[in-house]
Amino acid sequence: RGPDDARCDDRQHDRDAAMTRSLDALRTCPLLRTEAAGTLRRLSRQAEVFDVTAGRMLLVEGDPSNDLYLVLDGAVVVHSHHRQLAYLPPGQLVGEIGVVTGRPRSACVETIAPSRIMRISGGQFRSALKTSSTLRERTRELLIVRGATSAESAARLGKEASRSGRQARMR
Repeated sequence: RGPDDARCDDRQHDRDAAMTRSLDALRTCPLLRTEAAGTLRRLSRQAEVFDVTAGRMLLVEGDPSNDLYLVLDGAVVVHSHHRQLAYLPPGQLVGEIGVVTGRPRSACVETIAPSRIMRISGGQFRSALKTSSTLRERTRELLIVRGATSAESAARLGKEASRSGRQARMR
């Protein structure tokens, strides 16, 4: 074996270690904690981890809801119209409401400490919702608890869950 083989092994080891860190990070999130490893792997494939200084806006109210974010380290606050709505420590998701409902961002999210954040593709999350009845049901419950969805949207997520279950049983 030559030096090129060793470099390839090192790169593969680095990719494997990064995937393990991403999966571990996703498991810290209450919404994703019970998801199957395959679902978590699909979510983490296009995930991006980045560092943000304190006082930076992650999400701006009214902007399009393309992706969701997992707080890995540090903390963020959610606020709207100069009123703090929530403090979110590590392990919490932000931006999932808009990604699921298709509505613009409903609030601003700002880092209040140096933070490490994982950006998860909204498209990957929506795909995971289609294939995981557990994730779909937990997301529907979360939206209802947060009052962020109409009865119609919650019912639509519920119908998708039963349709997917029927399709899986037919296979």
